[in-house]
Amino acid sequence: MSRIAESELIINDRGAVYHINCRPEEIADTIILVGDPGRVKEVSKYFDSIEYEKQHREFIVHTGFIGAKRLTCVRLLRALVDICKLLIAMDYLAVLIVWNRT
Repeated sequence: MSRIAESELIINDRGAVYHINCRPEEIADTIILVGDPGRVKEVSKYFDSIEYEKQHREFIVHTGFIGAKRLTCVRLLRALVDICKLLIAMDYLAVLIVWNRT
């Protein structure tokens, strides 16, 4: 695989994708997307445990477990630009996970 240009994948000082401030290990394979800012907390209150909570810019991210199932709930604005930013960031995180596993 070719290297992703730094201008296309902004990584912050803690090694997280800038827009959502998440590292690959902080995102579950199953992701729930919600629009309302209070909805992430409403969804994650049903998690048995929460291992990661972060808010950066317009994004709120909670990752945790219901039983053995690991889930991530993410708040995004309804604007198409924000949805695109989130999906691109999630895609990069998935790519980074694959690179780290090979």
